Amino acid sequence: MEIGSRTPNTQTYTTDGTPVKSSDREGDSITTTVKWEGNTLVFETGEKDKAGSLFTRETWTLSDDGKTLTKKIHRTGGRGGDADQTFVLVKQ
Repeated sequence: MEIGSRTPNTQTYTTDGTPVKSSDREGDSITTTVKWEGNTLVFETGEKDKAGSLFTRETWTLSDDGKTLTKKIHRTGGRGGDADQTFVLVKQ
């Protein structure tokens, strides 16, 4: 394996809120749930490692006209502390 190369990872989720447990290559425990809240798809992920816990809430919302997808990510915990990101994708 080359330095910096990645092994493909595929994870399958249901959208009924059923927790999916996994672990990363460092052995950290990860639990993810995916569910619909109205027209918004919500991913909630908790990760536990030796240093502590990281919680991520990610939402994907499609606009009523179907032309704009907004992805918001809120992270709490971890080494970087709390963080927010928003991505807005507009269909051309």
